[in-house]
Amino acid sequence: MMTLKVSDRIQTIEEYTQEAQVSRGTIQNAFRFLKDNQAISLVSKGHLGTFIGDMDYQKLWNLTEIGILTGAMPLPYSVLYEGLATGLYKAAYDYGIETNIAYVSGSKTRIDLLKRGRYDYVITSKSTADAAIEDSEPVKICFAFGPKTYLSEHVLLLADKSKERIEDGMRVGLDPTSIDMELLTKYACAGRKVNYVTMPYNQIVNQIRANRIDAGIWNYDEIKEKQIPVAIRPIGNSAITKDASNAVVLVRENETGISNFLKAVIKRETVLNYQIAVMKNEIMPQY
Repeated sequence: MMTLKVSDRIQTIEEYTQEAQVSRGTIQNAFRFLKDNQAISLVSKGHLGTFIGDMDYQKLWNLTEIGILTGAMPLPYSVLYEGLATGLYKAAYDYGIETNIAYVSGSKTRIDLLKRGRYDYVITSKSTADAAIEDSEPVKICFAFGPKTYLSEHVLLLADKSKERIEDGMRVGLDPTSIDMELLTKYACAGRKVNYVTMPYNQIVNQIRANRIDAGIWNYDEIKEKQIPVAIRPIGNSAITKDASNAVVLVRENETGISNFLKAVIKRETVLNYQIAVMKNEIMPQY
């Protein structure tokens, strides 16, 4: 039932019997159980079939006995991320669902853990999600929160403050475990002959300040909040820079039920309201 929504037509008793390989009476008892527990209500429309009149995803979720809703997102090292984490946690709590959010660096790692069933959903940017889907990863976007919900923007960091852009011969930090960082770094370096230096993305700022690399891409929110003394340059406005700021909920490709459930539980407006409240210092982060 969690794969459906209100007004959807359900299958016939015979179809459910064949699909589940149980008796007709078992299917009828199952529907009776769901209706008695007010998890669903059904409306018969004669020859048109039977349709869902109402459904309670919380009760359906509890009946699955799956238990805790689990998700993963980046480490909340900026206020924007803290607001997003708070929104995800509070939205589930307000709905009455127990949830657990893990903080996992590297979008490729989060997607791999999602595919292996470690989490019900993961948070990435839209650009990361689109790249994964284009690369035939068995995932799909459940819904998006919108521009500047993942971060405000990425910027180019330069060790030499006299420079304005990437130049030939520069040593550029690159973390291949982060799809966004890889896409944006190569976008910023397009047309230039540079030397990519592989490193964890959380070391890029330190390596630039130590003059071990000449440039790298980073989250402007952290630079601004921590007032890190580095040269900052814009990397331009394009579809990729816009999509890299858009937070999305990513689920496994074949998980129709969890998609409907997440849309009911993690309401976009609720999450964004909490995120804004954290950013305005109206509430403390809770995650």
